Amino acid sequence: MRELLNKGTYLILGIGIARVMGREAFGDYTLSLLLSRSFFTLGDLGFGTWLVREVSKSRERAGRYFGTVGVYRLISGVLVVFLLGGFLFLSRYEVSLRRHVLLSAVAFFFLHLTSFIFSFFRAFERMENEFKTGIVKNILFLGGGLWAISQYSLDFFYVLFILSSAVAFLVSVVLYWRHIGWKGLRWEPMPLEGLFSIWMIQGIVMLYLYVDTVLLSFFRGLSEVGLYQAAYSFLEVIFVLSTVLATSLFPVFARLSKLSPHELPSFYEETFRAVLFFCVPFGVLSLFGAKTLLGIFYGPSFQGALPALYILLSGFVFFIVGGLNSHLLVAMGKERVVLGILVGSTLFNGALNLWAIPRFGFLGASATTLVSEIVMFSLMVFWIAKMLGDVSFLQGGPFMGVVCLWVLFLLGLGRFSFWIQLPVGLGVYVLFVALFHRQLSKELCAVKILWKEFQEGIRPSTQAF
Repeated sequence: MRELLNKGTYLILGIGIARVMGREAFGDYTLSLLLSRSFFTLGDLGFGTWLVREVSKSRERAGRYFGTVGVYRLISGVLVVFLLGGFLFLSRYEVSLRRHVLLSAVAFFFLHLTSFIFSFFRAFERMENEFKTGIVKNILFLGGGLWAISQYSLDFFYVLFILSSAVAFLVSVVLYWRHIGWKGLRWEPMPLEGLFSIWMIQGIVMLYLYVDTVLLSFFRGLSEVGLYQAAYSFLEVIFVLSTVLATSLFPVFARLSKLSPHELPSFYEETFRAVLFFCVPFGVLSLFGAKTLLGIFYGPSFQGALPALYILLSGFVFFIVGGLNSHLLVAMGKERVVLGILVGSTLFNGALNLWAIPRFGFLGASATTLVSEIVMFSLMVFWIAKMLGDVSFLQGGPFMGVVCLWVLFLLGLGRFSFWIQLPVGLGVYVLFVALFHRQLSKELCAVKILWKEFQEGIRPSTQAF
């Protein structure tokens, strides 16, 4: 829910800027947030994921982790702001864009500190506190941001972004004090095993995700950045699903890998099957409704982004499962494997973008993103099958056969009428169900149990808040 709040807020504000202020302003908005987020991802130093894994295993030492890593977090946040300022000083961006990037960097400084506290909420599986913090931050940001957009002022927009982020940090501190407490808080040296690899993974992921947008800004300008981001914003919904899965299941993966490794293959297999079962219909329907949604949200001036949107949405399965696979490998202590896959995929992605963007613009960036994601997905699935061994649906022909059918279905998009595409899409879905869900009632029963647990868990938390 916190992820939905965040992505929904950024999406609504982006739509408002695009409709009221045009493609150039929308490109300014997306590039400002992207650059600030990228630098702070590097400034995380890998501690976010590392803290979740380590505190999940030793909750009694939470105070020591908080005191020690908290100092590193504060110092790294200040350094990131200065490094970003130096980058902007050397760049060729316009003065207004530089100003907006620095203002958003101040907001991300507070979010940098807030995400540090979120790591403890995740390790203690108290993620409802993230939701509560997100409610406060996004209500302030959404309301103030829309008012600033109505005044045609991006400068004031970013000032309100800073204010809402600072309030979110204060709320997260209060919730940490109430639900976890300051017991054992102190600074002490501690081994940082695996931290460097996790940091490199985060840095490479950031480069992998955002290099296309930065290259577009250099080779094609803010207008094409706006078109590309209009298409990419729909993909953010898919990233929400991926983030929710990875965030929720990462502590479970970490515990099972240490305490019950024999249960990990079956747990991962059931998770993978559930993802396919529930997300394939969503992806097929979103492809059919892409044109209408693009017109409703961004208006007729952004219809040129439709081919890019088709390309990106066609790989929704790979985007959703990609984050889950990488978190599984990290939970098993295989950071170097993930790092190697990411480095190879990023080099491949960067080389393709350098060739495609100057020639084809944002359409080339979209195609490159899809191809690179398929390559990375395939490499991670290969390693998971090799390491777990007992994941039945990754062995042999059925999995690859369905993937081939899915690719053939995507190739037919745009060449046939809706009434041909719809039954073909449903047929592909039936094949997914037949091959991966012979025990369909088991998944449906699990969903009912999860819904019951959610209702029982959220009710007292909401009342306490």
